[in-house]
Amino acid sequence: VFTLDTASICSTLLLIPLALKLFQLNTTRSLLRMNMDDSLVSYHRWSIVRLSILLVCMLFDLVVYYLVVDSTGLLCSLIVLLTTLICWPTEEKIKKHLESHNNGGIR
Repeated sequence: VFTLDTASICSTLLLIPLALKLFQLNTTRSLLRMNMDDSLVSYHRWSIVRLSILLVCMLFDLVVYYLVVDSTGLLCSLIVLLTTLICWPTEEKIKKHLESHNNGGIR
């Protein structure tokens, strides 16, 4: 029980910042040297990677919760779910992100 709870907490603490930072690094660097269409494809690809990492973390936390029936896995999965809801790409977020990076590259 202790090992699974610890693995759940560690995976949540490691994978959430990894997913956020990986997305930020790859979209920031690549969007400045791409045109709008390529930037959109890159943003879409890295959004899928970020959401996939978060999904794997959430599924692992839920499996730990159902195996151990302890609230630690459930709380970790809820944290990942909240992070996923914040990171979910909407049309407004995509336009704002692409415009800010394309405007930054022109200066």
